[in-house]
Amino acid sequence: MKHSFIYTFLALASFTFLACEKDDICTQEDPTTPGIVLEFYDINNPTEAKIAPGLLAYVQGSNLAIQAEGNKIILPLQVGQTQTTWQVTLNAQDQDATNDITDEIILNYAVNHQYVSKACGYRAVFNLEEANPVSNTNNWITNLTLQNSIISSQNETHIKIYF
Repeated sequence: MKHSFIYTFLALASFTFLACEKDDICTQEDPTTPGIVLEFYDINNPTEAKIAPGLLAYVQGSNLAIQAEGNKIILPLQVGQTQTTWQVTLNAQDQDATNDITDEIILNYAVNHQYVSKACGYRAVFNLEEANPVSNTNNWITNLTLQNSIISSQNETHIKIYF
């Protein structure tokens, strides 16, 4: 009788500990939906990064705008769409509107949803289309090269832009 009580107690204690879950908290380290990373390079010296002065990007038909200084910009893609069109303007952050040059970048992609955790939910991973991943209107952007067609992280360059 004494042994059956001990075995019952151990079985209940085991089930209690096995039923416990770790704290389900979404932290900064958990993966989130990434943006596409565009990096700018000098057309005359393709290995040299180039600063895009006064860069302003906005989604066509939206109020979403992103300003950047330097040679990189991270742009979010629309999760509920298969195409996002960005208007990207050089020299947009100065007082002289006559030197603004706008180019249009069209990104075509498929969206895949990945489960992260109960607290974080799902995130989107984007796959740029193979046939026509990106195009532009060639106003100030001379050339585009695709570096990585799977957008699952913001730690790498996806498209190099030469101007």
